Amino acid sequence: MTKEAIDIKTTTALWSNPKTIHILCPHCGELAEIDPSMVLTSIPAQYEWYCSYCGQHGYIPCDQIQTVDPSIWVKTRARYATHCEICGDEILIYGDEKPTICKECKEAVIAMRKALGTWHD
Repeated sequence: MTKEAIDIKTTTALWSNPKTIHILCPHCGELAEIDPSMVLTSIPAQYEWYCSYCGQHGYIPCDQIQTVDPSIWVKTRARYATHCEICGDEILIYGDEKPTICKECKEAVIAMRKALGTWHD
């Protein structure tokens, strides 16, 4: 398969199944989003990016994008991981908090205690 055929196949897949691409925000280092279905017709062609964390946006040439997998990026920023004492799911720890149960189990316990009348805000 020639390089042109591979590029056409990649481009076709991108256009036929547009997904959000994530990059690191040049301003704050958090995740920024790119909609690959909209390409600016500048020379060179560019994508517009937007960071919901800091509110900044800008443009990046299409051939200079270094994509980031959000699920892996979130895990690598965690200080350490532990497991929920109720369901066993992984809990990522980012700061000084020391949770012993995950958010979903905590909400379920609170809902049950409210239903039983033993929860006090």
